[in-house]
Amino acid sequence: MKVLLNKYGAGLVLLFLLLGLSYLPKASHDREWRSEQGKLSFVRMTEGSEEVKITQIRDFGSENKYINRAYNLAQLEGADVIAGDFSMTRFRFQEAENLVFSLQPRLEADESYTSWKTYLPFYEVYSLISTESDILKSDPIITQTLDKTQARELFFALAASNNQLFEKARFYNALWHK
Repeated sequence: MKVLLNKYGAGLVLLFLLLGLSYLPKASHDREWRSEQGKLSFVRMTEGSEEVKITQIRDFGSENKYINRAYNLAQLEGADVIAGDFSMTRFRFQEAENLVFSLQPRLEADESYTSWKTYLPFYEVYSLISTESDILKSDPIITQTLDKTQARELFFALAASNNQLFEKARFYNALWHK
């Protein structure tokens, strides 16, 4: 028996591992989400244009609503990376309300947040795009300030990442979403 385990042990372990992976949950947008994470934003960018249109911006500052807005990237002044439980970046605009992008665990309506679950496939990723008045209730702790050029590059990268998540759900993992 010991000879068989030595000879076939690695193969059996691999087989059981592969079978186990097939039973892992699949990331999905089709669940009943908490109201504050119910809608996903989408950023429309037209090549050669300074205007971006964002649908479903969360604006829960004074009332619970989602808004659609256009932003002129020529008016982007810079960005601030903000310390917090989850990654957050505030984009500062000259003549428009600032936007905040954040990657967070997405919770179902009946689910509560548990930090150890962020290392396993329990929560989908929620790419939040919100108004500053919605998410920043006090003076934030800024860990890094980006100039206009750096902010523009980061805006495009986060917008592209947001749109990928809009198209296909993924699980949140605290190791790489921090």
